[in-house]
Amino acid sequence: MRRRVGWLVPAVAALAAQWLLHLAVPQAPFAPFSLGEWLMRQAPGGLATAAIDLLGHQALHVVTAMCVAGALALGFALRRATPRVLGGVALVASLGAAWLDPRGPGPPWALAAGAVAALAAVLASLAVAARPGGQRAGRAMDPGRRRLLAGIALAAGAAALGGAAARRVLQPAQAGLVIADRPTVIPHDPSFAGIAGLSAVVTPTPDHYVVDIDLADPAVPAGGWALRVDGAIARPLRLTLADLRAMPTVERLVTMCCISNPVGGPLVGNARWTGVPLADLLRQAGPTATAATVEAVAADGYRESYPLPALAGQDVLVAFGMNGAELPQQHGYPARLLVPGRYGMKSVKWLTRLALLQAPAAGYWEQRGWDPVATIRTQSRIDVPADHTAVPPRFTVAGIAWAGDRRVARVQVLADDHGPWMPAVLEREADPLGWRRWRLGLELPPGLHTLAVRAVDGTGQVQAAERLPPHPSGASGYHRIVVRVRRA
Repeated sequence: MRRRVGWLVPAVAALAAQWLLHLAVPQAPFAPFSLGEWLMRQAPGGLATAAIDLLGHQALHVVTAMCVAGALALGFALRRATPRVLGGVALVASLGAAWLDPRGPGPPWALAAGAVAALAAVLASLAVAARPGGQRAGRAMDPGRRRLLAGIALAAGAAALGGAAARRVLQPAQAGLVIADRPTVIPHDPSFAGIAGLSAVVTPTPDHYVVDIDLADPAVPAGGWALRVDGAIARPLRLTLADLRAMPTVERLVTMCCISNPVGGPLVGNARWTGVPLADLLRQAGPTATAATVEAVAADGYRESYPLPALAGQDVLVAFGMNGAELPQQHGYPARLLVPGRYGMKSVKWLTRLALLQAPAAGYWEQRGWDPVATIRTQSRIDVPADHTAVPPRFTVAGIAWAGDRRVARVQVLADDHGPWMPAVLEREADPLGWRRWRLGLELPPGLHTLAVRAVDGTGQVQAAERLPPHPSGASGYHRIVVRVRRA
């Protein structure tokens, strides 16, 4: 059996060593991720959308698994190759994947990743050949050489593991305090404080949803990072993180929602974002009379565009703080765009450039068949009680409602799909851009009951009842649950 699976060892060793290097130093590419990033960006829009519809956000994991399987298949094809050939293939394949990587890893890191994979493949191949019954061409390997190879392999593995551990211990956590010149005041309502299971007014950073097109988040160091503002403007800007933090800053409580969030789904969060109004930066840059579109570009090559008038207000931020701290890496460190009223796809993370263009430009998801405007629909969700649970005859139903930048004016609950819609009690508004929590006390007879919720936005528009899937413009419909009322 060991002879049959021996071909796996060099491929697995090369992948494992390169993965450990990537963990220790994120700038060093991991070949399956590099290839996967390239494949996802090359996929036709219809195929990408179909994959999301079928697999949801597990599609990224499927792509990763396919790329790893491809590397193992290459190892199988080269199962009879010499260690030198295996090392050369590992080096060339790693460099080729890094060259395709749309995030553009630097040549030194690409070479380091390839060298680590090549060394691991060579050592593993020699170790396989050195085991009893594994000699190549009948040439036995002496015990001293086997011990030396084993020692080198163990030392390399220990160094890689130690590097990864040291990075996690020694690397400063991106948690420096960020205090806005104009902070948001969060009201406290004791009547909502005791409702177990109800979403918090402010979503804790670790609980805020994250959706990416990346298999691995870009590692963008603050040192050397700068935001370029150029194109059809009078005065091009190059702003460092220190420059942004030195400007007058504001904090806004903003609800962000993924366009692929289903009705009642979890891909929505309400966080305190600190940054500089984009309108202030544009005013400094001085758009020309021909400027019509703003295109935001990220470090990973992701881009979105917006009509210039849509960004004229003070609500759109270049944000560098989240919930009173620096942005975490997964939320776009060092800075991101925050566009309230639009689905999360429009709030570009790892922001590196804002280009003012004279003509419209299609964004990443627009090119793949999603709504180019991506206006957040008015939505509401029942948090408690949970679906298909038992409740006493008297109980409280509560949840959240959001309407992008149109604010939430009212929330109503309906029992058993008939009778009047009952008005819920709204928590005091902290920010018109954030969600509002609501609650309603109910008394229902024993048995099964359905509960539905809907919201009314600040313009008087009632939440749409029509049930629509997320693609292409975001899901719509009422969130419904079923509860069983116990006998008193």
